[in-house]
Amino acid sequence: MRSRILRYSAIQCLFWVNFAIVSGNASVYLKSQNLSDTAIGAVIAAAGLGSAFLSPRMAEWAQRDRERGLHRVSMVLLSVFSASAAAVMFLFGRSPAGTAFAWGICALMMQCMLPLVNSFAVTTGVPFGGPRAAGSVGYAVVIWVFGRIVPLTGTFILPGSMLIVYLLLMAAILLYPHPDPLPAPAQAEVRQERKGFFLRRYPELGLLVAGSVGLYLSHMVVNTFAFQIVTAKGGGTEEMGIGSAIAALVELPVMMGFARINRRFSARTLLWVSGVFFTLKSLFTLLSPNLPLYYLTQVLQMGAFALATVASVQYIAETIPPEDAVKGQSWYIMATTIGNVIGAQAGGFFRDQWGVDAMLVFATVLSGLGAAIVFAAMHRKAAVQEYC
Repeated sequence: MRSRILRYSAIQCLFWVNFAIVSGNASVYLKSQNLSDTAIGAVIAAAGLGSAFLSPRMAEWAQRDRERGLHRVSMVLLSVFSASAAAVMFLFGRSPAGTAFAWGICALMMQCMLPLVNSFAVTTGVPFGGPRAAGSVGYAVVIWVFGRIVPLTGTFILPGSMLIVYLLLMAAILLYPHPDPLPAPAQAEVRQERKGFFLRRYPELGLLVAGSVGLYLSHMVVNTFAFQIVTAKGGGTEEMGIGSAIAALVELPVMMGFARINRRFSARTLLWVSGVFFTLKSLFTLLSPNLPLYYLTQVLQMGAFALATVASVQYIAETIPPEDAVKGQSWYIMATTIGNVIGAQAGGFFRDQWGVDAMLVFATVLSGLGAAIVFAAMHRKAAVQEYC
């Protein structure tokens, strides 16, 4: 088990290192290629729309072969990503439109990978919190390092790093053990159950997904447009890297100590608590008048994204049968992708039209609505099931 945990930690670390490059530096790179904030939002939104369409289908494909499906689908996505990262390198300084398209494909493949990466833990019985913390360490280190070196080297270093990291991730997944196959009777039962619409079988998950859209919308805005937010407060690329690194590092205590937290509080309770923290982080990002208070606001990440990330995996493990685990993860991740679509497009529009403050007001209001829906879903289970 220790060897498996270490291998899964490597998968999480490499995935989130690349997430730091693709998502955390999207604005920096695409602005260097002469794209506007609205265009950047459109690229990320298009990737989110594609992911919302593709992720459930990738999950369905992966579930057809429990023993090898996850590995096969992951290899396909990683191969497409690697080719797109190479295209971004080739198009550097040549074609803003071509660069935007290739970067969008990278973002699309990365978002489609997230539920699969989470499902490796669920399907092989590996604890999720510790390895996911390794991902946060990787994210924090890389976002800080690139915040310091990109102003010195230029943005060309970003696509090359993406390609190298995902080739390493491909190797890590190839070396990871396959899940044990389900017995034949269980496989027959799974095929019978899959005839109905997924969220109709799990209506509480459907409400959780709906509410989480607002939460991840605010998360998307404050992270994807972190460069613009920091610039408005008097900083630049290096300060953006510092803030993002702080947010990633404070995730570690929650993720590594989640098993102990979960012994005292249920996953349902922790999910609605995370909704409150998402809203507070967006609100205080708006209200922070300077960089020191902006850095302090990043501490709220531990109760927002960090808590939601591990609590959602635990919640799905408790409420969704193992044979539907991959698809359950995919539907929850869809909340992040839909939130990404709205947050990226609307965030870029609000930023271009009315400025950073208007963008953050929009994110805070939608986050508050999402938190209310999650609270209702987690506290009115019986009423929800009767209604649905």
